[in-house]
Amino acid sequence: MQVIARFVAALFILLAGAAVPLQAATTAPPPAKVADIPASVASEAKGSLPVGFRSWKGDLDRMIKRRLIRALVPSSKTFYYVQNGRPSGISYDVLTAFERDLNQQLKTKALKVRVVFLPTPRDEIIDALLAGKGDVVFADMTITPERRERVDFSDPMYTGIQEIVVTAPGRPQVTAIEQLSGQQIFVRPTTSYHQHLATLNARLETEGKAPVVIRDAPEELEAEDVLEMVNAGLVPHTVVD
Repeated sequence: MQVIARFVAALFILLAGAAVPLQAATTAPPPAKVADIPASVASEAKGSLPVGFRSWKGDLDRMIKRRLIRALVPSSKTFYYVQNGRPSGISYDVLTAFERDLNQQLKTKALKVRVVFLPTPRDEIIDALLAGKGDVVFADMTITPERRERVDFSDPMYTGIQEIVVTAPGRPQVTAIEQLSGQQIFVRPTTSYHQHLATLNARLETEGKAPVVIRDAPEELEAEDVLEMVNAGLVPHTVVD
C-alpha cells in the first residue's frame, strides 16, 4: 500500500462556546428523524414547508433561540444509518450527546433545543449548507484550500492522516507511487483523493510516464462500500485514508 500524506478534519460541533462544525457564512448541514422535531417546528402552514426544512441561516445563539439545530450528515454505516427504526452511527451518537449537554448547560425544561438529522449526499453537503438547508455538517472531510474558501471548519479532530492505496486480493502490492502509472484507481470525483491523483498525473506526464486511470465511483458510495468492492475484486485499486 502506498502512502500519500494529507490533513483530515472531521467536522463536528463542540460544546457551547466552542467551534460549530463546518459553518458556511452562518450555515451548516443536517439529517433528520421526524420524532426529533419539536412540535412548534413541526407545525406548518398549509401548503408550505415545515420551519426546519426552509432555507435559513444563523449562528448558534439564533439556533438556540429557535430551539433547532439542523445537522447535515452523510448516510453511511459509520456516520448515520437507521436500523429497525432506530438511528445509529458516530454522527448520531456525538450530536445526541451534544444536544443533551447543551440543554443541561442552558437549563432548558420542556422547550429543549433539538438536533434534527438530515442525511445528505456528500457531493451536495457543502452546497446544502451554503443554501441554508442545514446549520452544521458532521462528516469526515479533508480541509482543502478550495473548501476553506466556501465554508468554515472546526479545528481538525486529527492531523497527519495518510492516504493509502488499497489493492484487490491477488494483485501486486503498491510499494512506490510511481507504480500507479497506468493503473486503474476507483474513487469518487468530489474527494480530495481525486484531486491528489490528478496532481500525480500532471507529474507523471512531465516524466513521460502513463497517467493513472482514474475511474469515477458513484457519489452514493461511501469509502466502506468501495473497499468492499475492492475486496471482492470488482475494482483493482482505490485510495482511502
